[in-house]
Amino acid sequence: MATPLIGPPGAAMNVCLFLIARGVVPRPAARAEIAALEAACDGALRALVPLLAGAEVTQQAMLARPFPVPAPQPLPDEHCTYLVAYDGPAEDVTSWLGHYIAHHPPIMARFPAIRAIEIYTRLDVAAALPFPRADCMQRNKVVFDSPAALTAALNSPVRIEMRADYAQLPKFSGAVTHFPMLRA
Repeated sequence: MATPLIGPPGAAMNVCLFLIARGVVPRPAARAEIAALEAACDGALRALVPLLAGAEVTQQAMLARPFPVPAPQPLPDEHCTYLVAYDGPAEDVTSWLGHYIAHHPPIMARFPAIRAIEIYTRLDVAAALPFPRADCMQRNKVVFDSPAALTAALNSPVRIEMRADYAQLPKFSGAVTHFPMLRA
């Protein structure tokens, strides 16, 4: 079983961009949709590339699955996001994802003051973005109002439930990384 880390050893995630598409489109429309995404990103990417000089930048298309939280409310402009990545691979990805999606989000929803939960699973797409492609098996994002709210959640008894469920996941290897991030 992989060991969770707070970020990869010796590194930190400084920037995370989410480009959200309205849905997955079948071929042949997919190529046009991807070209439109690349064109829309082109100006932003041109502005970002000099700022990211020397940084390790990757990209990956993923399907986002939002899950309900007990007291949904609009997020404040500044909030704290906790991103978790499971690199994988799993011996049986279907069983692994099935267990995770069925068990982990209901536990996450019991974190005190949780504002949002999303689970991301990989999609294979042909894209020409100027960054190497990552191959993460699954990611998740939980959102809180502040770093203090995230800290309180991670120190709550719910974290013990999360660890117990983690131990029940089907066999997988690879890193598990955790990135607390402030959205300002």
